[in-house]
Amino acid sequence: MSFTEPIATLYRMRALENEGDDIEVIEDILNELAFNGRNTIIPDLCLVMQKRNNRIDFQKRWR
Repeated sequence: MSFTEPIATLYRMRALENEGDDIEVIEDILNELAFNGRNTIIPDLCLVMQKRNNRIDFQKRWR
């Protein structure tokens, strides 16, 4: 199962800096990842949660 799209969605929402955030969508994605994901998604989630100045690294990774 690929988690590329849900993680990319989390990243896009993070980049908006609380503009248009929908906590229910974030919660649903995190629940899906928690129940179905493997430990290989942890580095990607860390990139999502890092400071905004690291945005370029994440965008390069998911292109």
